[in-house]
Amino acid sequence: MRPSLRIATAVTVALLSASAAPAQFIHTHPHKQAVVLQVRTGPFSSFTYAATGYGFWPYFGPPPGWYYNPIPYSQPPVVIQNVIQVPPGNGGAPERPVFPPEFDQPPPKNAPKAPPAKAAPPPKPAERVAPPEPPKPAPRVAGRADADRLTDDGRRAFTEGQYGRALEFFRKAADISPNEASTYFLISQAQFALGKYREAVGSIAAGMNVRADWSEARFNTRDLYWKKPEAFDDHLKALRQAVAAYPDDPELNFLLGHQLWFDGKKDEARKLILKARDLAKGQPPAARFQVEGR
Repeated sequence: MRPSLRIATAVTVALLSASAAPAQFIHTHPHKQAVVLQVRTGPFSSFTYAATGYGFWPYFGPPPGWYYNPIPYSQPPVVIQNVIQVPPGNGGAPERPVFPPEFDQPPPKNAPKAPPAKAAPPPKPAERVAPPEPPKPAPRVAGRADADRLTDDGRRAFTEGQYGRALEFFRKAADISPNEASTYFLISQAQFALGKYREAVGSIAAGMNVRADWSEARFNTRDLYWKKPEAFDDHLKALRQAVAAYPDDPELNFLLGHQLWFDGKKDEARKLILKARDLAKGQPPAARFQVEGR
């Protein structure tokens, strides 16, 4: 390598080290000695160093083309440190460097931010049309058969000693067939077995409103006790004790006479019913229970 070329290379390295700005080397041909160094401190026409076989000196403007070989300004751009330096056209003014898009300068800090794009509302789902409800069946009207079934259930419960359960069945049967006199008699018998004496008298009075000749009915007080006939004797004994405790109570006297009347003991029953009629001063049900001539 010639001494002048070594000097030019050393000066180039020194200038590159001293300058913080990017630099660009341009040489015309690998066999030529003309080397141009441009320090990126200004436009292309700023301060320039040129080194040739005759020496190395600075000058302003584009490097002259009479050093050994003219510098062809139509060369493709050379990229050093991601800066594209476009050479000027032949005989024209130098052009500004072009920065790649990824190295564009960011916008100023105080620049207003673009509002975020509003997301399009999701499409409304199609309204689901509910299928028409099937017509509801007409409510079933309970009839006489239902009342008979409830009465039979009450009788079975009574014979098993389930007097409260039997009372519920008899009441439901009366709700279905309120004009059935025998149902009120069954209700009064369940209340008698439970010791609800005054309620039993009220049920008898309700039955007498349905059937005026109540005393002529063929009721049997022991009919429900066919499995446990001794249970009727126990219940009757408990009622006698209540009458003995309250001898002037018209309802207790009437209920005891009622039980004896339909048990076939009409003479004793008649005395108790007439006494109850006097104590109640002609009030039902004792006043409406016909015992004369029987």
